[in-house]
Amino acid sequence: MFEQFKNRYVITGTLSFDTPLHIGIGSTETDSTVVKYLGDKPYIPGSSFKGVLRSTIERIALALGLDTCSLYTENNCSRIIEDGQSPLRSKPFTLPQDEQAFLDFLLTQVPRGNSKTGLCSTCKLFGSTYLASKVLVDDLTLVNQNVKTEIRDGVGIDRDTGTAVERVKYDYEVVPQQKFNLHLTVENVEYDSTGKIMDLLLLAIGFSEFIRGAKIGGLTSRGLGSCKIEDGKVCWLKLDGGGYNDKQKFISYLRTGNYPADQQQSLEEFINAQIEQHFPSTP
Repeated sequence: MFEQFKNRYVITGTLSFDTPLHIGIGSTETDSTVVKYLGDKPYIPGSSFKGVLRSTIERIALALGLDTCSLYTENNCSRIIEDGQSPLRSKPFTLPQDEQAFLDFLLTQVPRGNSKTGLCSTCKLFGSTYLASKVLVDDLTLVNQNVKTEIRDGVGIDRDTGTAVERVKYDYEVVPQQKFNLHLTVENVEYDSTGKIMDLLLLAIGFSEFIRGAKIGGLTSRGLGSCKIEDGKVCWLKLDGGGYNDKQKFISYLRTGNYPADQQQSLEEFINAQIEQHFPSTP
């Protein structure tokens, strides 16, 4: 699945926050600090963005009737596959000799409940216990590296009276409204039997939420973490078609590091194209 390069899609942009951000980590200086690199530079872990993107995709995919499971529920792929009675555990595969047979069984045959077999589309894209993710997200770094964090005070509230509770005070650290660099890569997306790419549709419906506005980080119920993607762009390379032109474009990319002009589009154009391909508009 990953032993040979077939294609690559890269999504870049700026994650712009309308409200302060808090992604916490324990510290002795204050009750809840934000994640920082050495040198006190705040950042958003790529895993945090990826997790929010995946959960966003799962919610929408379920609503659209697409083949997806939902983490931490009874029907998620990992729970079914890890079950002691799963045929995946008893299947006598010998790796690496039977690697392809194992992969085929995992992707298309292992029973998943509800008369479905194989990993769901979301797990094929983002990975599961037995399958690596196709999606790689770099840590999101600040556009302005000179930003200083702020310490805010919080108080405990009595839920019955709605008033502050005595001696229940805490501090938390936030990054004021800022912009972060986003860089996501997905490799070796695959066509389905109709010639469409489900991986790209899932990414499109997830990023459509981030263009309109989403939340990330902690304390979002208090208004923190409201953000949206600006200046989004999608670039791609393809070798799975086997054509001479695709190969020449790839060689040019290796020389210059620049994507072909005809293999780039805005994130909005990418989203609209994928949704239109899978859910055509009625005249």
